[in-house]
Amino acid sequence: MNEQVQDGDRRRHGRAGARQDPPGDPPAESPVESPVESRTDPCAELTGEWVSALAATGAGAAGSPGLAGVLRPLAARVLGIAAGVPFQPQCAAGIGAALVEANVTGSEALGRSLTVVGRHLARAGEIPGSSRVSALLEALAGGYVRALVSYQRRHDPLTGLANRALFLDNLAAALSGSTGSTGPIGSTGPAGRIGVCSLDLDGFTPINDTLGAAVGDGLLVAVAHRLAVLAAGPSATLARTGGDEFTLLVADSGGTDALVALAREILTRIEQPFTVGGHRLCITACIGIAERPAAGIGGADVVRDAGRALAWAQAEGPGRWAVYDPARQAGDAVRLALTASMRSALDAGQFSVVYQPIVQLPSGELRGLEALLRWQHPTLGMLPPEAFIALAEESGVITPIGRWVMRTACRQAAEWHRVRPGTAPFISVNLSPQQAQDPGFVGEVAQVIAETGLPPRLLQLELTESALVEADSRPLETLQKLSAMGVRIAADDFGSGYSNLAYLRRLPVDALKLSAPFIREVWPHGPADEPIIAALAGLAHTLGLDVTVEGVETGEQARQLAALGCDTAQGWYFAPAVPGDQVTAVLRDAGRPQFPLGLSVPLDP
Repeated sequence: MNEQVQDGDRRRHGRAGARQDPPGDPPAESPVESPVESRTDPCAELTGEWVSALAATGAGAAGSPGLAGVLRPLAARVLGIAAGVPFQPQCAAGIGAALVEANVTGSEALGRSLTVVGRHLARAGEIPGSSRVSALLEALAGGYVRALVSYQRRHDPLTGLANRALFLDNLAAALSGSTGSTGPIGSTGPAGRIGVCSLDLDGFTPINDTLGAAVGDGLLVAVAHRLAVLAAGPSATLARTGGDEFTLLVADSGGTDALVALAREILTRIEQPFTVGGHRLCITACIGIAERPAAGIGGADVVRDAGRALAWAQAEGPGRWAVYDPARQAGDAVRLALTASMRSALDAGQFSVVYQPIVQLPSGELRGLEALLRWQHPTLGMLPPEAFIALAEESGVITPIGRWVMRTACRQAAEWHRVRPGTAPFISVNLSPQQAQDPGFVGEVAQVIAETGLPPRLLQLELTESALVEADSRPLETLQKLSAMGVRIAADDFGSGYSNLAYLRRLPVDALKLSAPFIREVWPHGPADEPIIAALAGLAHTLGLDVTVEGVETGEQARQLAALGCDTAQGWYFAPAVPGDQVTAVLRDAGRPQFPLGLSVPLDP
């Protein structure tokens, strides 16, 4: 725009407006072809007035170093139209549209533009007729308004970035190898690869709520500016697609590694402090990345997959990025389907309970059984609890499922009590944190005990170590009431999290269950870490707690654990989890059952 042209070029173009002199340069000597050209460089004069006027509005790019270069050819076109014969005011509509494309938007900017142009033309008295000036200004305003309406439909009013509609149009253009008039994608053929990054700010809502919408809006504008610098280029479209969500399209992306490098750079830049309205603000973001060959894909698919990857990144914590993985998505789809069908599966009788013996060390005598849930899925087969319990807890279905397990297990244990009234084993049932939070849970347990006739001492409820540590007043009150009823409480999965015995002093806990992973970690190559297990057993006994070890797989482990002071154990060495009728058959035999013994496993463990 600012390059100088030779005199011959000026003579050729004359008042047609192709003069490219830098603003303020003196005009070269040339034949005068119009009344406007008789003034001292009227194009430069109009450009200077225009720049000053628009800078006062603060609109769009006004005041930026490149504004004069944008306005100078438009000023030349205005002067050419004003003095042209025949007079063609309709050509001014394109000048108004060009102002919008330069991001000189808004009613105040338009008013300043028309005022300056009108005043300048009126001062150039050689231009015949005020009606001619009025017609030119009317056409200029019409083109501006039409282009502005189109611009505002396709751009975010706060940040000036593309909005979702323009983003999707540019994505479609990139996938087809063509571009629209408003698209920045510069490819002329089908794109080789395409990439989309979906970005969401971490912790924006507290800033917006605490400091106000003005500071929140200022932060979004500042973030948009940083992103625009990093995402500059003809193959990129940066859009604001939500409140604090931005989406970046990169055509000809260069592969996943290139997008990952860009995402890391973006996260690093976003983490640098912002100053907005006198406030120093620190914020992070998460980014989801979807990148793939462009051939044969739909724009909606790649945007959706970037959003899925964003959700994965957010699940990992603030300031993370994740790349879309079809295998992971397939797993998510399965989990979603399981969650959706869990309630109906309970009604359809697809759940069952199996029981794993808990035996005395070192004798192997049966002391109790843990109730374990199984799901006979109609298409996926037998599912163990780790495949669906977490989903049940997230969806809230764990409460009715837990209620059913409690009733089923207690009814089975009551039958065993009738078979061996003096030496019946206790039943141990896992308790979810949601059940412990339920104010009606104690009443439910009391009702089940009354209905089944199971002595409370034969019911043990297992709550995980982490849930016990985090127990507030309601779960603690629930446990205390259950303990007062005579129900045993066990701290399950000890060693999987806190491994802290101090908290047990304030809880009504009767037993400590060492998790199988804990045993494997402290005893990976034999009893080298025996003192750790011995110390835990000794401290537990000091607190009056029984110690149960899960996951015992060999006889040597069982003997060593007994020697270290552990009271009871369970695991495949002793017996798998089996249906209740097999346990009933064992209990009906004469004598006291000792394990290991031959129990068959008709169900997958």
